[in-house]
Amino acid sequence: LRYPIDVNYAGRRVATSWADASGTFNVSFRVPKEAFNGSTNLVSAKIRRYGTGAGAYHEVPGFNLELSSSCAYRGGDLTVIGTGFRGFRKVWISVGGVWVSFSGVHTDVYGNFKATVSLPDHVPLGERQVTAVLPGHVKSKDITVRRSRTGCGS
Repeated sequence: LRYPIDVNYAGRRVATSWADASGTFNVSFRVPKEAFNGSTNLVSAKIRRYGTGAGAYHEVPGFNLELSSSCAYRGGDLTVIGTGFRGFRKVWISVGGVWVSFSGVHTDVYGNFKATVSLPDHVPLGERQVTAVLPGHVKSKDITVRRSRTGCGS
């Protein structure tokens, strides 16, 4: 006999699968958009006919911002990588309060982005913040801005 298995994520049905006689089943689903970044949610599977089931917890990753280097220089390029944001959102990037991206940076379907930006000559020197601004979210990471490449190593 085959048994229907209801799969729930945080109490919301996200999939139904069929177990074989040994109870084995396989199912894929997309985490509901209502699951907040950084949250932990119960994923449960229950045999519909018997109410028997099991559960496990899933942690939704938080927003993250990574830089290609902890040091950048005026006139040089810096790669900024963001993960865990909402999909298809416009991203603005600033370094030390100077906007360095003006168009063309968007998150993908999974809420991730990767942008290589050039640092203009008027970016302030010293310890600064690289900031990614998206609708409803702001995430920053520290960086050291130097005058030239020699100040950042080779």
